[in-house]
Amino acid sequence: MSPTMTLCPYPDPFFLKFFLKCNQNCLKNAGNPRDMRRFQVVVSTTVNVDGHVLAVSDNMFVHNNSKHGRRARRLDPSEEYNGEDFVNCDLYMKAKNQ
Repeated sequence: MSPTMTLCPYPDPFFLKFFLKCNQNCLKNAGNPRDMRRFQVVVSTTVNVDGHVLAVSDNMFVHNNSKHGRRARRLDPSEEYNGEDFVNCDLYMKAKNQ
């Protein structure tokens, strides 16, 4: 999978929708597709995922015919969104191979 970042406007600040597409079949080895590669999407305010992470998706299997949606979860549900965190920062999305 070649990581490609796409910038798109998001009308709802609480819901980001993005699409991942594999340029291969995402299999770890040949044969019966039982052991698939899993991916995880991290939304962060920095390019490195070691920085402030805003949301992390569940591990997901990505294939070209996927119609299955995955929702991201917040790291700390007790944190409330006040709208000030995103005033002077860029959002980065990165797919991690699991």
